[in-house]
Amino acid sequence: MSIQSCSADEKTDATSNHQQINKESSLYDSSVTGTSVGQISTPKKPFTVWSALSLGFNITNTGASMVLVVGNTSFGAGPLFFYSTILIAAVTFCVAVTLGELVSAYPHAGGQYFWAAQLSPEKYRRFFSYLTAILSWASVICVCASSAQAAGLVTFQIVSLARPDFVYQRWMGFLVMEGFNILAASLTIYEFLLPKISKGALFYVVAVTTAIFVCLLAPSSPKQSAAVVFGASGKYFNLSGWPDGIAFLIGMNGVNWCFSCLDAATHLSEEIQHPRKDIPIALLSVAGMALLIGVMMSLAIYFAAFDLEMTTSIISLLNNIYDNNPTCAYVFGGLLLLCLLNALASGHAWQARITWSLSRDKGTPFHSYMSTLAPAPFYTPLWATLWGACCVGLCGFLYLASATAFSSFVSGGVILQYITYATPTTLLLLHGRSNFNRGPFFWPKFGPVANVVVIVWSIFTLVVYSLPYFLPVAADTFNYVSVMVVIVFLYATIFWIVYGRKHYTLADVNLASD
Repeated sequence: MSIQSCSADEKTDATSNHQQINKESSLYDSSVTGTSVGQISTPKKPFTVWSALSLGFNITNTGASMVLVVGNTSFGAGPLFFYSTILIAAVTFCVAVTLGELVSAYPHAGGQYFWAAQLSPEKYRRFFSYLTAILSWASVICVCASSAQAAGLVTFQIVSLARPDFVYQRWMGFLVMEGFNILAASLTIYEFLLPKISKGALFYVVAVTTAIFVCLLAPSSPKQSAAVVFGASGKYFNLSGWPDGIAFLIGMNGVNWCFSCLDAATHLSEEIQHPRKDIPIALLSVAGMALLIGVMMSLAIYFAAFDLEMTTSIISLLNNIYDNNPTCAYVFGGLLLLCLLNALASGHAWQARITWSLSRDKGTPFHSYMSTLAPAPFYTPLWATLWGACCVGLCGFLYLASATAFSSFVSGGVILQYITYATPTTLLLLHGRSNFNRGPFFWPKFGPVANVVVIVWSIFTLVVYSLPYFLPVAADTFNYVSVMVVIVFLYATIFWIVYGRKHYTLADVNLASD
């Protein structure tokens, strides 16, 4: 299926609808020291469809994510990973179509919150938009914090393999997490480098994923049977205490992380030449790549995992299949750390654009600073980047205080993302697709189906991903993600009452024009 074209009349209507907006838009002049409301983001638009999909996939990073959630083996092993990969890939395709239609109609760095503003009833426009903005930003902070913590875990899994007597303590992971956070944020401060880093990192991530795939299947160690991998043996590996079906549903949370963060490319709308056409292509490309790599890695991991009870991490799995020769585990552990650094840097670029866009509408504290772009040679929202890096750093202190609380906090990232996808999607259906000021990417037949799937899946994740991980329930393994989601909603609502309703302007920021 290809991008649908509007009729000649519809193109004429769409053109006239945006003429006034486009008359006011102008490229940012290099002599200006800052950019705020109503100005295009950079003197040049350095991103292309290739670099946009690269940045998007570097955050989603399905291959690296798949090997990092091997700990979910206890919820179903091969059948869980293989079948949920296919299911979630189908949902992700629907998300890509839905986001593609929205960004094609309303290309804007704010993404979901700007679409919510465009589609909401006038009376509730500011509130729905503001709530969506805070939830969208919070979900990205969760993703960044998760990537930073994963870097610490991989680091000390390697150390533990080298030193069996090593005793891990949370302050060690905290220090690695903070170091990775600072380093990753510093990689995003130059606009002209971002597309180059994104494209180069994409090749790196694909190469590392391919190498891990080969190395998992290459050794002569025993392989798991196809019956066990595909669930035809009649025995379902389940250590959760839940019935097999519920365990499968809960275990999908880990696989869902491997397909998350799809909206990242939409926030580049003001840094790409043809956002109405190029960003939908990038979204669909990321979804397709995620499916291919996800299926490959799930099969490689669980054909290699001949001892499921010992399959607790990719480091231990590589060590086991190479007869306790740790060399391969050391090498790929180091390569995975670079993948995580790349994902975290891309995440910082993502959150900074949400913060910068929201600040232009006076929706954040210190908006006079965070709504500006740094002058040459940066041309990036430095204050917004610093704000996000500080917030991720504060998450490190939460990890230092309680690993359980931190785990619940970052687990909410997927749920919050789907809520921010479902909000403008629901408003779109209520507004009426026939009344939608659609762009060049519009699927009139499949679009409504994709919209409904996004809404239903968002409700599903909110319920199922909030269930306790294990039975019987214990305080140190309980799933507190529902508490986290309530806290974020309360925070957004209180912040709206105290600050947003007085200052949030929803100014007519220019749409990124073709």
